Amino acid sequence: MPLLATFIGNLAGWLAGVLATQFAYSTALRIASYTVWIVTAVAFIAAVFGCVSSLYSGMTAVGSGGGGWTSYMWVGLGMFIPQNAQAVLSCVASVWIATSLWKIKRIGIENFSK
Repeated sequence: MPLLATFIGNLAGWLAGVLATQFAYSTALRIASYTVWIVTAVAFIAAVFGCVSSLYSGMTAVGSGGGGWTSYMWVGLGMFIPQNAQAVLSCVASVWIATSLWKIKRIGIENFSK
């Protein structure tokens, strides 16, 4: 009987070790994937903000000088592109990224739960 009890105890310990290792790997993989997606999202938002900022500052710099019809054109563009266009586009991009990440996460959870 002591031999059987030792065997069952060792078997339970081995099973607990395997499950703990699997849980640790799963948690580490989940944390790594979240980190990658956060870094990707931040890089994308920064790139969009930098691109829009440089384009908008270039437009306003060119539009401030000159005369005649070009100044009227820049005034007209100013009506369609407000001063807060950079923040608005960054907000739109961040919402788009957040919904994309949620969709990818949902699909991943559905695939791994099968």
